[in-house]
Amino acid sequence: MEIMKKLYFISFFIFLLFINLFSQTKIDSLETHLKEAVGNKKIEILNDLSHLYRNNGAYEKSIEYGKQALELSEKEDNKPEMANASTNIGLSNYYLGNYNKAIEFHQQALELFEAIGDKSRKANSLSNIGIAYDDLGNYEIALEHSIKSLKIREEIEDDRGIASSLNNIGIIYWNLNDLEKALEYYFRSLEIKEKLGNKKSVANTLSNIGILYDELKNYDKALKYQRKSLKIREEIEDKFGIAASLNNIGYVYKCLDNPKNALDYYAKALKGYEEIQNKWGFANTLKNIGNIYTEQENYDKAFDYLERSLTEARKIKAKELIKENYYAFSNLFIEKDDYE
Repeated sequence: MEIMKKLYFISFFIFLLFINLFSQTKIDSLETHLKEAVGNKKIEILNDLSHLYRNNGAYEKSIEYGKQALELSEKEDNKPEMANASTNIGLSNYYLGNYNKAIEFHQQALELFEAIGDKSRKANSLSNIGIAYDDLGNYEIALEHSIKSLKIREEIEDDRGIASSLNNIGIIYWNLNDLEKALEYYFRSLEIKEKLGNKKSVANTLSNIGILYDELKNYDKALKYQRKSLKIREEIEDKFGIAASLNNIGYVYKCLDNPKNALDYYAKALKGYEEIQNKWGFANTLKNIGNIYTEQENYDKAFDYLERSLTEARKIKAKELIKENYYAFSNLFIEKDDYE
């Protein structure tokens, strides 16, 4: 993949400095209060810490506190906090790539939310299970859970949740290669998001629609929706989103056999990723530029960009991106041998 296919987990990797500082201050305060807390108050603090550590990317620490909260809440027979702890543990395991473990704890949370009659959190658990199954490649079960989540959210008139479920179902149909069905759900999600006025979410869905049109080889529409997404991202100063849109537009121009425009947009994306220090995006864009130079038979430049991309990918241990670079190098050497 030269462009990002899924966006529901992408923002997770980008943290603004002031959010990190606020979270750390909150963590320090809670750690202090934890020393004297007892009973249900201690459980609540442990769950809050588990949540905050997860948001800061400290997943092992999040799981550690989540398990402490779960053990104590079981002793107190505090079902709401048991459900919260199970959710925290499930989410942190998901971000660690432990999808089966994530499903186990989300299933536990689902049963608890059902027992206490919390429909909103039950829908969230079903959604989380669906996402984990999607990442495991078990799309039919993912679809089943996501549709169940959607029905509950429609029942309780949770518009934000409905938009999220529609988006997730669109992703699953995308993975099932039913692109027309995926588009249908994305447009339904987009309509609700526009009514809610969540510009960042609207821009993300517009970008996904653009990528889908690209896969359908409808490049004019792909360009149209990517530009719409870029415009909104520029309005809200979403620097990561801007870089992603520039990269995606570059890819569309590559497909349109317009290497000059493709390289122009890739160069802008590269600068954007470098400014926000997003190493994955930076490495991915280097690879995209390398591929363009391979097609132009500028093999020295292609080698230089691909080598830089591979170096950056190895630094962050991005396995899929490393594999894509090996494939790109293979293609380069084949083309070069043919040329010679």
